[in-house]
Amino acid sequence: MRDDFAADLLSAYLDHWSARNGQPITPTLLQADLAELGGLLLLAHRLKRLLRPVEPAPAFVATLKESLLAAAAARTGRRPALWRRPPFVIGATLGSLVSVAAVLMVVTRARTACRSAA
Repeated sequence: MRDDFAADLLSAYLDHWSARNGQPITPTLLQADLAELGGLLLLAHRLKRLLRPVEPAPAFVATLKESLLAAAAARTGRRPALWRRPPFVIGATLGSLVSVAAVLMVVTRARTACRSAA
């Protein structure tokens, strides 16, 4: 039997079992499938009966929150700002050089035009 089929069947069984308040269902499968899944279904039934949800201790929640916030702050502190990254710095430098060159060319042409007119 395929593993994904067994996982899907077990998931459907647990979903149905928990929705019916613990009343197990009898799946309509081939006998070979039931024999293979019998142990898994029994384990799932026992786990559902024995395990109960628990709330974490408030101290653990507070510590976890502090450590996650500290990790996030440390992570954001390591990365340079977007405008300080090399591609942006190179692009800004080239843009500035082109602008300065264009202004110098306009000024030079204007002076040359004034000299030739005079």
